[in-house]
Amino acid sequence: MKKILIIDDEQFNIESVKIILEYQGGIYNIETVSSTALNGLEAVNLIKKNVEDNNGTFSNYPLILTDLNMPVMDGNTAALQIREYLYNKGLEQPIIIAITGHCEDAFVKGALKDGINMVVGKPLKYEYLK
Repeated sequence: MKKILIIDDEQFNIESVKIILEYQGGIYNIETVSSTALNGLEAVNLIKKNVEDNNGTFSNYPLILTDLNMPVMDGNTAALQIREYLYNKGLEQPIIIAITGHCEDAFVKGALKDGINMVVGKPLKYEYLK
């Protein structure tokens, strides 16, 4: 089953994204189509476990929504490590969208350089995900 991975160190932000996806996006029961991680390291480990659970043939996460500023491992580093891991396995790359309060040019350029496809500001608007 294809899933969305939501990465944020604030549980409130994770729940907010779920609500936006479920009610504005029309996704039925977001709990069945999403996974969460509270930092980038958790996300990297979740992706690795998911690939292992699928016998190394694919990842169930075609879309990753991530915060950038988090403890333990930030979103930029997580994006780089996820991309590298999947590339080395020869697997399809996900779309990674950063949802952040830092939309200054330097943050956006850094995120794009680190393999993030798109940077959007908080609060998230569903239109960004269409």
